[in-house]
Amino acid sequence: MVARLALPILGMALLLPVGCAPTTPGPSGAVATQPAPQPAWVNLMDSTRVKQWKVIQGAASLDSNAILLNTGAGRDTTILAEGVDLQDGEVELEFRRLESPLHDMPVTIALRLPVRIDWTSVYIICRPEQVEACRGSALRRQPPAEHVQRMDKAQASPEVWRFVMTGGLVECFRFGRKVLSYVDPRPRAGTIALTASNCGVTVSAIRYRPVEKPRTGPERR
Repeated sequence: MVARLALPILGMALLLPVGCAPTTPGPSGAVATQPAPQPAWVNLMDSTRVKQWKVIQGAASLDSNAILLNTGAGRDTTILAEGVDLQDGEVELEFRRLESPLHDMPVTIALRLPVRIDWTSVYIICRPEQVEACRGSALRRQPPAEHVQRMDKAQASPEVWRFVMTGGLVECFRFGRKVLSYVDPRPRAGTIALTASNCGVTVSAIRYRPVEKPRTGPERR
């Protein structure tokens, strides 16, 4: 015999088999589908994946505890993550700028960068008091900024950045607050690269997760 549970509803009792929950029909009477669970974050600094970073220019120290981009005044250091193929999803990054005699200390994040490195990528340039966005090309690695947004100088360290890519829309968040939106005219899958200019940078965390498309059609029973 199936045990039943009485639920009071406006003075009446609704009998349900124990372990069952009421379902909500959709407009046509069909049971609504459940949203797909979010994929897990991929940590690009664990003991295995930290080895996927490749130094493109300059000097860098790669360790699962921290990635150090050793950059002096007037110099750049760039690292690229191999084995990443991300078009829609999120990227989170925590970094600390080391002291520099120069005021302008940009940290550039390249998103959707082809592994063949033709530099056709979305670039987010994170300066101490300003964030910029542009799209590079095979002819110009980093053209002039297309969008510029002033910000208050970050008081906390490390800085926490998050980038959300949905189709052509790229949204940038600093400390959980949206600071810039950019429309990528040619969205496609690619990897992630970091460039430090005029200063050393210590990266304490970097991870990503792709977007899981919602399920469609009737729910399986």
